[in-house]
Amino acid sequence: MDSGIDRLTCGREEELVGFLYGEIDEVEAQTFRGHMQDCASCSSEVMAFRNVRQSVIDWRNESLSAQSHADLGSHIPTRRR
Repeated sequence: MDSGIDRLTCGREEELVGFLYGEIDEVEAQTFRGHMQDCASCSSEVMAFRNVRQSVIDWRNESLSAQSHADLGSHIPTRRR
């Protein structure tokens, strides 16, 4: 599997990963944000990661919501006459 991080030409792969996972302090994060304004490669990688993360969050929420509705349906008592 080809990772976009392998294609970075700026040499800031470790900073990118730290930024993506919130493992760098605020000063380093601010510096990296400034770097992304000039580095299309890092900016693109961060945007792609955010899109994937949001897709996973959306999928999880939809799955949990569907499961919740299914669970609710199984607990609704039927009316007897």
